[in-house]
Amino acid sequence: MLVEPSFEESIGFVARAMKNFGLSNLHLVNPKTVLGPSGRMRGGHAQDVLDSIVEHSSLQDALEGLHLSIGTTADRSYTASNLVRKPMTPRALGHVLRKQSGSVGIVFGREGTGLTNVELGHCDATLTIPAVSEYQTLNLSHAAAIVFYELHVAAG
Repeated sequence: MLVEPSFEESIGFVARAMKNFGLSNLHLVNPKTVLGPSGRMRGGHAQDVLDSIVEHSSLQDALEGLHLSIGTTADRSYTASNLVRKPMTPRALGHVLRKQSGSVGIVFGREGTGLTNVELGHCDATLTIPAVSEYQTLNLSHAAAIVFYELHVAAG
């Protein structure tokens, strides 16, 4: 699930990463762009994923009906003003999901600013990718690919 993506290319690259790891349900929350030729080109062989995108006007609407929602964040400082709870790693999430039944949503934030604390608060748990402290922020599609890979490996 992508919250307010600004670049159609990001949508295409995320769809491609989803296809690489056997995922197919891409949801967009209040997208700030439309999917055009450039985004479709970045999607490669994931045109079926792009064709079945579901759009939502709000995060609350997108999360409705999920059994578990995971908000992603690059911020690992655990102060009250930054995060509502300590995030898990993609690998830890993979182990959790092996025991989970029902629908799960992984929520990725905006390319420039990520998810707000309010948006993270709507999620059941948070996730971060351990990167060097000097530069923790990853490109949206790269972060998505890492998470999708770990979930794929955990699923066996």
